[in-house]
Amino acid sequence: MKAKLPLVTQFDSTINAFIYSGICDALDPLAKFLTHLADYRFLLYLTVFFAVLLAVFKQPVSGAVFFLFYTASRELRTMTKDFVGRTRPKEGDGYSFPSGHMMYASFFYGYLLYILFRSLKKETQKKWKKPLLACYFLLLAGIGWSRIYLKDHFATDILGGTALGLAWLLIAILVTEWLEKKAQHRKAADPQKSMNAKRA
Repeated sequence: MKAKLPLVTQFDSTINAFIYSGICDALDPLAKFLTHLADYRFLLYLTVFFAVLLAVFKQPVSGAVFFLFYTASRELRTMTKDFVGRTRPKEGDGYSFPSGHMMYASFFYGYLLYILFRSLKKETQKKWKKPLLACYFLLLAGIGWSRIYLKDHFATDILGGTALGLAWLLIAILVTEWLEKKAQHRKAADPQKSMNAKRA
């Protein structure tokens, strides 16, 4: 009798084999394009652009958090990879778990979506919430598929990277909300301080 493989290995083998069965020359450009959409440098340039744009439109807190958390995500990814030490499906640089591309993509596009939602009116938010979220997760699924298709990751690497990216996104949003509330309280207190100074 053959020894049963661990469930994680079985899951990875099943998903990876299914995706590998569809490998063909026609899909190669699509896989490379989707992977490029989650490339660290590409998203870093976009992060800088949007951070500056947010500062121009008087949202410096969001811009700063966006930039700081995105750049820090690379360190989080590196520490996790070194800790787990999982080899890639094919020979390559670095470790496999978690997928850095999925971490970057889930955080970057998620935070961008968060900023977009905040700028919309409540009625518009309700109308576009489901379609935009569907596009977001469809994009993540496409990027995840591309990473497995190119034999850079196992399926659980994709899930792990997505989970870490979403957790990092949640923390970034909470920090943004906290800092902006703090800034609002300071602004509200400033007029009172100036009035007291004048009276004195």
